[in-house]
Amino acid sequence: MYCILYDLTIILFCTSLSLCTSCAQVVMQPQAARLIGTCEGCEAIFEFGQKTLSAVDTLPDFDKKGQKVRVSGTVYQPDGTTPGAGVILYIYHTNPEGLYENKYQATNWERRHGYLRAWIKTDLDGKYTFYTRKPGVYPSRTEPAHIHLTVLEPNGGYYWVESYYFANDSLLTAKEIEPVAPRGGNNGILNLKNEGEIWTASRDLILGKNVAGYE
Repeated sequence: MYCILYDLTIILFCTSLSLCTSCAQVVMQPQAARLIGTCEGCEAIFEFGQKTLSAVDTLPDFDKKGQKVRVSGTVYQPDGTTPGAGVILYIYHTNPEGLYENKYQATNWERRHGYLRAWIKTDLDGKYTFYTRKPGVYPSRTEPAHIHLTVLEPNGGYYWVESYYFANDSLLTAKEIEPVAPRGGNNGILNLKNEGEIWTASRDLILGKNVAGYE
């Protein structure tokens, strides 16, 4: 019930703004929203606007040249067993050149996170899937290629989780491979498997795992 009301709140809010040219430009946070810990830009998880979220989504430019990737998984409640339904995942990453490109001159968090981003809502079984191209490494080569991840639970709590990384990346360090207390329950490293025109990998998440301040 909460998730339904949440989506309706977004729609009604945006409809009432006569000067709103793009609902996605509005950062609308439900009254129950609560940032857990600290996080710069995590509020971008509310920028999906009027879009109806589903358990499967494809990031922009998936059809263009590049290594195509499909990532799937299951989100579990804190007990690590019960599926986490209705959880929103916000993902974003660099373009092939390793840049967060503000392709459409957006004024919301897209200006920092780039246009290669998406929002997914887990199904009743906690399942999610997204399709994208493998991101590029920063031109400075200071970090391995990665996909950022923010989580929004149905009760309004939101926080960042360890990024998705890629096995065999030469820039991976002990910090990514063996984190002391990885948020979400694992280091996020994807072992890609070739399935013809697409590379696939999976990653499960446990809500609140190793998230300081989580209750």
